[in-house]
Amino acid sequence: MDVVRGFYGALNRGDLDALAALYHPHCVVEYVFDEDDGVYEGKSGVVGRWAVELAARHRVDVSRIAGMETGWGWVRAEWTSAQDAGYSHFWIEDGLIRRHRTVRRWGRVFAEKRVPTKFERPGGGGGAVVVY
Repeated sequence: MDVVRGFYGALNRGDLDALAALYHPHCVVEYVFDEDDGVYEGKSGVVGRWAVELAARHRVDVSRIAGMETGWGWVRAEWTSAQDAGYSHFWIEDGLIRRHRTVRRWGRVFAEKRVPTKFERPGGGGGAVVVY
């Protein structure tokens, strides 16, 4: 959970180097960036996309960071920003973010542009991440 706390601290400071240091070389990032439903693989692609995102100077207020009972090193963070709110899942492997995905609860500003993600489909079980 300390890695995820460090992630949000770096994000709110706009510290690209600190963010980059938290990602695994073979990371996968899904649906994380504003108005971008893309999937990015590999640290260089993820860090390049964060450079663009940080230029917009977004701030995220985290309400909760907690471990998920999957036994795989997943952490969930719930957050709000000026644009929307949602939660993010982080898979931590060897002390680095191996996988990062986000589900947004879009505000009125983005309601017309919203693209549902596969993680919003009904299904799943208690405390598990369900991938379709």
